[in-house]
Amino acid sequence: GLFGNPELPNNGKNNQHWIFWARHPKILNNNFDTTKESQTVFIGNIQNNIQLKYRDSTWVDVIQRYELILGQDYKYTNLEYLNIIGKFKYGLCLRGYGPKCHREIELMRLGTIPIFTPGCNMDYYNKLEENIHYLMVNNPEELKNKISSISEEKYNEMSKNCKHWYQSNCSPDGSFLVTMEIINSNT
Repeated sequence: GLFGNPELPNNGKNNQHWIFWARHPKILNNNFDTTKESQTVFIGNIQNNIQLKYRDSTWVDVIQRYELILGQDYKYTNLEYLNIIGKFKYGLCLRGYGPKCHREIELMRLGTIPIFTPGCNMDYYNKLEENIHYLMVNNPEELKNKISSISEEKYNEMSKNCKHWYQSNCSPDGSFLVTMEIINSNT
């Protein structure tokens, strides 16, 4: 079995971590202006009690553009949302309904470095590496310290690594090739 979001079942079968996908993959593969104008962003909804448990205003003072909306309706269309997050260097990833979120895939496609927090799952067939593809922080204070220690050169390298990982794993061609690699390595 190939699993994108949950933990692998421990059932004695040949189960593999797989890829994950954006909320609207077709839109994500448009061309975007990803000129970075700002530092940090989080835009998200709370649509159920599980999301409420993991998302709060703890981060509001350290995230430059922090928008947490309560309700089923989205404030932005998907295209508007992607255009906004693509203009930031770093994007906060808070666990949502599940341990993975579409947000990390969308951020990486746009060269915006994901900032993972406790409870986020980063298990993929082709691994993401801390300080290569993402940052990991436990609290807002740690986030400020980590970002301030990253040089422009290191940021540019990480941003490029994110785009490359997305292309190799979650773009239409990349996800197909990863799926075929997993299948062929298990036949």
